[in-house]
Amino acid sequence: MLHKTVIQAGAIEDFLAERPGLSHIKVRARGNLITLESVDEEGIVYPHARFKRKGEAVHKWMLEMPTKNSWEVTFIEGTLTELMEILVEKFPWTLAER
Repeated sequence: MLHKTVIQAGAIEDFLAERPGLSHIKVRARGNLITLESVDEEGIVYPHARFKRKGEAVHKWMLEMPTKNSWEVTFIEGTLTELMEILVEKFPWTLAER
């Protein structure tokens, strides 16, 4: 299942590359999580959003947003493509460069 997560992370990288102003976002895959983050000039990592695979379903994901010290579940579910569209269209400030 990990291999599929890495492949899906690559699809998110392609999605981000097609949109202007999102080149600072890096994608990291680990286990059943795909994290969107950026790193500033000083090496500080800023989390922007995270996708958590829902159960054993390969194409069902849940969107999570960072808080000060953890991640908050949004209860927004869908495919990665659907969640990326929602993130870009409804929560664009979460992807802003910091």
